Amino acid sequence: MRVQDRATSELADSLTSAMNDVQAACVAAYVVDDLGFDTLVDDGFFAADGHFLNPDLADRPEIKDSLTRAAQSCVG
Repeated sequence: MRVQDRATSELADSLTSAMNDVQAACVAAYVVDDLGFDTLVDDGFFAADGHFLNPDLADRPEIKDSLTRAAQSCVG
């Protein structure tokens, strides 16, 4: 499994308590595609091996904005 795929999958898994599996996969893919895996690693959102780190997003407005856009696009 590619690390980017692992990252997308782990992020989607973390979202399934708030939305269904299809919506969670859509949101996760949107965020990774929008910001790029390497940027998300640099920002501490994912480890270099693709594991989701579940960081506090208070100081990461670009990630929060991407998640908001993803939710609007994927969930409605």
